[in-house]
Amino acid sequence: MTDETRLHSAVGSDERTEIIDARGQRCPMPLLRTKRALAGLTDGGVIEVLSTDSASVSDIRRFTEKQGCTVYESTLDADVTRIKILKGRADNQLDSPQNKP
Repeated sequence: MTDETRLHSAVGSDERTEIIDARGQRCPMPLLRTKRALAGLTDGGVIEVLSTDSASVSDIRRFTEKQGCTVYESTLDADVTRIKILKGRADNQLDSPQNKP
């Protein structure tokens, strides 16, 4: 099993994903909502942010990485960017016993 496969396995559970729908909201609201959600999330939890504000997308990415989180997916569909954030470092998730092959 590759590290990428184990990462997706580690973060693949929808029951641990909090969705922040910040479409139509301008900076700084998407970032503030992401900060608040991360504060209430335990390590290994996932946040999915939907945003139409391109400035917020780069701000969210920088902030989460400085907080020791992992942005493991970022996609643009029409005008909506979807960012998936793992609280904690991906290498910590990959090294946990339940994610070993």
